[in-house]
Amino acid sequence: MARAYRPPHLQRPGPPPRQVFRKSARPALLADEARLRAPLGDRDFADYAAFRDALLRAAPDSPPGADPPAFDGGALRYRPRVIFELDDTVKLDHGAAGGFETLPPSPAVAGALERALRGYPGATVQRALTTPVDVLAAVFPQGLRWFAIELPDGVNPDDVVTDLEKNARLYLATTRVPLPGRRAAVERPVLYVEPLPCVPPAVTVVIAPDDQRFLLAKAGISVGADAARAWPGTDGHGVAVVDIEQGWTLCHQDLPRDADGHPAIRLVHGLNYAFADHGTAVTGILNAVPDNQVQGDSMVPAATVSVASQWTLKPGWTYQHLYGWGLPSTPSAEDIEAASGPDGPLLYSVPDALVAALTHTDRGDVLLIEAQCTLPVWGPNGVREVRLPVEVDPLTRATIRWCVEKHQRVVVEAAGNGAVSLDTVFIDGEGWALARGTSWFEDSFAIMVGAVEPPPDAAAPLTASTWTGGQATNHGRRVDVCAWGSQVATIGGQPLDPRGRQTATFDFGGTSAAAAIVAGAAVMLQGALRAAGKDPLDGKAMRDALKTGREAPGLGFLPDLPAVLTEKVGPPPVQPAPVADLWLQRFPGDDGAAAWSDAPVNANGARLPPDEVTAQWAVVGAGYVLQLTTVAHNDGPRPIQARIEAFAAPIEISSLANPVLRVQVAALAPLLPPSDPFTVAAQSESSVSLAPDVAWAPDGAFLVVLAVSAPTAPAPDPVALAQAVDEGDGHAALAAVLDALLAPTNDLSAFVVRPGQPIA
Repeated sequence: MARAYRPPHLQRPGPPPRQVFRKSARPALLADEARLRAPLGDRDFADYAAFRDALLRAAPDSPPGADPPAFDGGALRYRPRVIFELDDTVKLDHGAAGGFETLPPSPAVAGALERALRGYPGATVQRALTTPVDVLAAVFPQGLRWFAIELPDGVNPDDVVTDLEKNARLYLATTRVPLPGRRAAVERPVLYVEPLPCVPPAVTVVIAPDDQRFLLAKAGISVGADAARAWPGTDGHGVAVVDIEQGWTLCHQDLPRDADGHPAIRLVHGLNYAFADHGTAVTGILNAVPDNQVQGDSMVPAATVSVASQWTLKPGWTYQHLYGWGLPSTPSAEDIEAASGPDGPLLYSVPDALVAALTHTDRGDVLLIEAQCTLPVWGPNGVREVRLPVEVDPLTRATIRWCVEKHQRVVVEAAGNGAVSLDTVFIDGEGWALARGTSWFEDSFAIMVGAVEPPPDAAAPLTASTWTGGQATNHGRRVDVCAWGSQVATIGGQPLDPRGRQTATFDFGGTSAAAAIVAGAAVMLQGALRAAGKDPLDGKAMRDALKTGREAPGLGFLPDLPAVLTEKVGPPPVQPAPVADLWLQRFPGDDGAAAWSDAPVNANGARLPPDEVTAQWAVVGAGYVLQLTTVAHNDGPRPIQARIEAFAAPIEISSLANPVLRVQVAALAPLLPPSDPFTVAAQSESSVSLAPDVAWAPDGAFLVVLAVSAPTAPAPDPVALAQAVDEGDGHAALAAVLDALLAPTNDLSAFVVRPGQPIA
């Protein structure tokens, strides 16, 4: 029978949970290889213990390396597990139905585990991944060899590591860790305390206007996404992307819905648990709906976006919460400590989320890891928590590598916001695991993303993003590419706000924003390749491809997506210039398609003037000034920039005996320069006012001609059309001039004005 767990914030108030996590005695060490070699004599060492002891012996006084930033690392109050990998020589007991269900995993290991855990009553052993074993066997069989020990309250996990290494080392997988000498290396068991999950960067949100129109993510500008739209498929059609983090407001008004009106972005793994503002901002960059009629839309609105949570519900548990459809279970991390550990329902597991993402994607699809973790790091002034990329965890690194190498997925990973050089992070048992170019480095093949400030202009140098409280992007040789890490506008989500589904942010940032932008760029490239009939890139090829663009010191390359597309897909297809279906009303009832011959006439047979044009007169001295208002229509499929021009010419009566209104076509001239450009939305119209700085004689009559133009569809020249019917004396009959102007085109509108009177 399933056990039910009710989060503390939904229970009656009680004492706050006490903090049980103790800082590890086996911290990572910010160090510098050259400085380490000096005190160690730059010689070969016989065993790892001597190397480690030499490092940690000096650490309390003056360890090498720079001091980490003096800010709270943001670790969650989560009870970390002890993780170990069994050696390939250990035969796993298949257990019931061949499902590898027996724990301990084999009789040979059982005794060793029992001896190691004898002093820790309440400790439990289970598979490190909660993914069903049949799924693991199919997509990540190596994951069957990873196990975890959950510890009760008050147990120091480092003591368990020491006892397990002493009693079970024979059965543990090993990794070769180079020493600072020239040739030596030692074998270390794959056995460690998992890093702590981390609070994601806070997102400052505002309530969007009631009409749902606000600035959506223009983040793609940083990688040239706007220019990349010239390639078919860059909307992401046919490509899937999975966002891996902790929570989302999937029912936000600006995220897509399915045919039944339900959220189209689906949770494919774990619990929609916490920090929804962050997850919603990321999904907004990728997949917010494209019809908000504002200054931009998401990067890949046609991609299939799913989300997978790192928070996994243990088998045999249910999780009760009071929140609704598409909302996270809890708004914060207040109950995480109580929910973890042997007696809690939750596990935090990036590898489980990655495996789930594998089963919901195909070759070339994108897995986005929007997470960072914290490790205790040595500096000259002691130990502090530092935010690092999640691949510092060996199981996570192995899972990422399997996704890329065995399944050809593209994995995008945030570098983290710890403000440290990843080249200098020394991890006990792993060495300088993030220092590319050294013998310690083990490549996960993820695309690691740093953050840069939006430059003031294209020529300005790229600089690392920094934030309040001493926070900044991590950097170093491991970072492959970068994108904007501040001033990114997108949607946001605060589910407990009554209007939380209507929120936006104008300053999303950090490596979170940068990684989302790079993931969007990867999806755009894969979509263009598919549209061109080409195979998608695997993760390694995608990483190499995106290293095209400007280089930022220590932060890799800011991808130039159009350049990448040109190299991998070819030049953009020649697109026909967009035809602007702009028009002005020529007569009452004109719908833009009617013939000039259909214009209604008055009792004297004269065609009626347009009723969408109004004239407002003001007396100035002995004359009048005029303000005209008209309406520009756009029947085309896309918004377009337009201009209005106005022309005028005097009208005379030919003679009293045979009165005919004649236009001085030789005097037809612009009334004022073309108007400022304005946007007419697709299938819409826009009102435009014109105020020519002209004094009109009170007793005259004038022909006024308006012309609407677009850059790709200029209006015909009304002066040339009118002069074509000149009767030889610089004049032409009004009726003939109107026919010449209005019969061939609806880009023009013409009518007679008499100062001080309505248009007639």
